[in-house]
Amino acid sequence: MKNKFHTKYRNKNILMIINSPILFSIILFNIGPFVFSGSSQETQKQNLERTIQEIKDNPTKTSKLDYFVDTSKYQKKCIKLNLRYKFSENDLEKFNEWIDSTLTESKRENKKAIIVDISAYTLYLIDSGKVHSKYPIELGGNPFDDKKQAKDECTPEGDFYIAEKKLWSTYYKALLISYPSIEDAERGLETKLIDKNTCDQIVEAIKNKKTPNQYTRLGGLMEIHGNGSGKPGDNGGYNWTLGCIALSNEDIDKIFLCINEGDRVTIVRYTNIELYK
Repeated sequence: MKNKFHTKYRNKNILMIINSPILFSIILFNIGPFVFSGSSQETQKQNLERTIQEIKDNPTKTSKLDYFVDTSKYQKKCIKLNLRYKFSENDLEKFNEWIDSTLTESKRENKKAIIVDISAYTLYLIDSGKVHSKYPIELGGNPFDDKKQAKDECTPEGDFYIAEKKLWSTYYKALLISYPSIEDAERGLETKLIDKNTCDQIVEAIKNKKTPNQYTRLGGLMEIHGNGSGKPGDNGGYNWTLGCIALSNEDIDKIFLCINEGDRVTIVRYTNIELYK
């Protein structure tokens, strides 16, 4: 049986979400104000009308995932993104699928997990498929892009697991994330950042839920750790890490008690799925 992804959104620049009978719109903003001339306003209006018609004409589409994904079951929220997050419908679909998979697995196996929404500067602790608690985070010098290589100060996006729990760390306590993933290793091999032997070692480690090589040109030592301010990096705090996810010591203490090695960690750049208790 083919899997189906029921989508409520379709657009390149402006994401329109229909949660019948209410129509929500997500408009991407740059850092400064967004000003339209009269002619551009008319173009925007035409694009908006065309988008609404497309959603009505094509309410569903097929996913290549190996599990049934129905993100229409989730409450949707409006998100306002800086253009530097490089919004795309395909990425939103991918991020939502990761979240759905994590929540579904957590509920099915009665396990805990972590979901990080980078643009929302929030870490969610998941317990049995539901949000147990949420915490503000600080990130690296480039919170807008997926991690590609060492020293880019980006946070890796994807599905990971806790590779190691570090009771003693330079940053109080730490949970080591299983970066680089198999996908990262394959990309690194293709772009010649690593050789085939290193790629194979990483793949083998991930398949056995071990710690992958942390010292390659792909970068490593990506952690969820303490010594943070306890405020969001874009609102009261600041982004000071090298790509790690920083929490206050009080918050990492709470998470450290709940999370075990092997537990799932899903990191997305943005999502319109409403995660709440």
